[in-house]
Amino acid sequence: MVTSESEGIVRVNYIGWVKEQLSQDFAEMWSSDLIIHAERLIVGSLVPASERRIFSSVPAQSDTKTGSIGFLDYRVLAVHDRQSAPTEPQRYEAKTVAEVIRIGIEPEFRRQGYGLALVEALATRMERRGVDFLVSEGATETRFPELRSMAQLGFVKDLRFYKPGVPAGMPHSGNLSVMYYENTARLPLRIPDRPE
Repeated sequence: MVTSESEGIVRVNYIGWVKEQLSQDFAEMWSSDLIIHAERLIVGSLVPASERRIFSSVPAQSDTKTGSIGFLDYRVLAVHDRQSAPTEPQRYEAKTVAEVIRIGIEPEFRRQGYGLALVEALATRMERRGVDFLVSEGATETRFPELRSMAQLGFVKDLRFYKPGVPAGMPHSGNLSVMYYENTARLPLRIPDRPE
């Protein structure tokens, strides 16, 4: 369970790995494959993913479960950590991080602390597994609807960790977000404006 300032105690549950087929419109908008493979945390009761309004899914996949209030999809990955400043010779170290893929909170439950409770639960879970960082591609409407900024969840802009499949030291055309995760949160998670 995680404490949320606005709602008291929020129960967050781990439901394991999910494989979910996305709607064609969503996959195109997100520039993604049609299938997501991820671990999932939920708030609310367990319901078929086809019943949720946020991130519509293909109804035929009614065996995929989600939370009636919301969910967070993530995966644990090995990545390269850039250990040098951009002006220095490049040095890299392998690290294990948890990538926050998407957070979906149903519209009537937004701005009540459920998204933050999911991220805090993920951070606690990852600390127990020995993971030192959460990473994310960024606060986009397609991955994190209604999120004002990743900073409110304890993330900072930091092009530090290479995305999997991108060779470390690969030349780029100036768009570093193609190669690096845009946002990083060191664990234990520190939420701005919240007493420790």
